[in-house]
Amino acid sequence: MRIFVVDYAVDKFLLSATLAQTIPNNGGSVTGIATLGNEMFVVCWVNNPNIQVYKTDTSDVSIQRNISVGAGSNTFRGLAACKFNQCLYVSEQNAQTIHKVSPVTNNTVKQWSVNGQPFGVTVNSAHNLLVACHNTHKVQEFTTDGTMVREINLQPDITNPAHVVQLRSGEFGITQHGSVHRYCVVGGDGKIVKGTASGQMSSPFGFAIGKGGTKVLVADYANNRIVLLNSQSLSVEQLPAAFRVGFSQPYCIHLDTSAGVMYVGNYGNGQIMCFKK
Repeated sequence: MRIFVVDYAVDKFLLSATLAQTIPNNGGSVTGIATLGNEMFVVCWVNNPNIQVYKTDTSDVSIQRNISVGAGSNTFRGLAACKFNQCLYVSEQNAQTIHKVSPVTNNTVKQWSVNGQPFGVTVNSAHNLLVACHNTHKVQEFTTDGTMVREINLQPDITNPAHVVQLRSGEFGITQHGSVHRYCVVGGDGKIVKGTASGQMSSPFGFAIGKGGTKVLVADYANNRIVLLNSQSLSVEQLPAAFRVGFSQPYCIHLDTSAGVMYVGNYGNGQIMCFKK
C-alpha cells in the first residue's frame, strides 16, 4: 500500500506568501531562473548572450554581474543549477546545444549537442541533467561531462515536450504542447501513466514540484496564470489570492521553500515576480 504525505512545506508557503518584489525587465523575455547559495541566475529568450546574476540576500535587485554564454542571437530556453557539481546548465534551442557554465570562473566550461531543440532542463537526484527535446519528442539524460546516460522516446501523442522533472517514483513529470496541452506523468518507457484533462491549460511551459512531491505548480503561459495540481489525482486546486495576480505569459517557476521564496519568470513583460513568506 502506498501512503502519500501532504506536502506541508508547500502548503504553508502558499498560505503565507505574498508578492514581495517585482524585478523589472533587464534583458528580454525570461525563460530560465535558478539559484545557488545566495545568488539567482536568469536567462532570457533571445539577443542577450548572458546569464544575469543577482544577489538574493540583499534588497538591491540590480544585476551584480553577467556571465557570457555564446555570442550573438542566442535562443535560451532553460536554465538549471547543480549544487553537487557547482555549475549551471543552459539550453540553447536553435544551436541544439547545452552549455555547462561555472558561476565561479564565470565562463562556459563545456558544451555538447542534443537530439533536437532543448527546452526545459533540470537536475535529478543522481546529479545528471535531464533535457526535454521539444521537436524530437524525446527526453535525454546526461552526466555533468555531457555523456549520454539514456534517451527516452515519448509515446507519439506527447508532442513538443517543454519541461521535464524526474519524480521520487523514478517517473517523469512533463509539460507538452502540440495537439494536446497538458501536464502528464510518464514512465521510463516513455508511456503516459496519467495526465491532466484536455483544455485545462494552454501552452504550459515550466513547472516546479514541492519538496514532498505532492504539489505541482505549472506556468500556464497562454492563460497568464499559475496552476496548482495535486500530483496524485492531477486535479486543479485553488491557489491563494496572493498568487492570482497579473502574470504576463509566465514561462518558468523556481521554488525554494527552504528559503521561503518562489520566483516566476514572465515571458511577456520580462519581469521576475518574487513571492516570499
